[in-house]
Amino acid sequence: MTASYNQPALSFDELTLHLIAGGVIKLYEKVKDGAAPTLPYPKELQRGLDRLVLICLRQGEKPPQGIPDLLTWCQKPLSEWPIQLPEDAGTADKLLDDQIPTGVCDEWAIASGDVEAEAIQKQLWLNVMCKSDRTPDAYVAFRRLLIEQPGTNRI
Repeated sequence: MTASYNQPALSFDELTLHLIAGGVIKLYEKVKDGAAPTLPYPKELQRGLDRLVLICLRQGEKPPQGIPDLLTWCQKPLSEWPIQLPEDAGTADKLLDDQIPTGVCDEWAIASGDVEAEAIQKQLWLNVMCKSDRTPDAYVAFRRLLIEQPGTNRI
């Protein structure tokens, strides 16, 4: 994803895809040595499914009927999903090739205990870095604020 000066906020759809991709990677790591998938599924995968169901219902589309159905969805191009992604997101790409996570899945996955917070923080830093190209003094002031008052500022 290319950065621009006016980087938009992370969309609901993008965060949903981050959650699903992260959950797919965690599930794959759990079962890659031949173990059967067991409940509970990774929380990121369930949260991503819940958000995708909401997206589908809002658009009048039939949502995936559970994690196994979502994994089937992951084998089709993102362009067939009812989500809006940035133009440079590679919507012809899939998250799974057969049952193996793709490079695209790995790119969308965020290895963190809190995918949502990490994705939002990453977006904030991208915005700061884009703006620092034009206003380096603002970047220095932002960094100083984070260093001098770490407990009062949440990213």
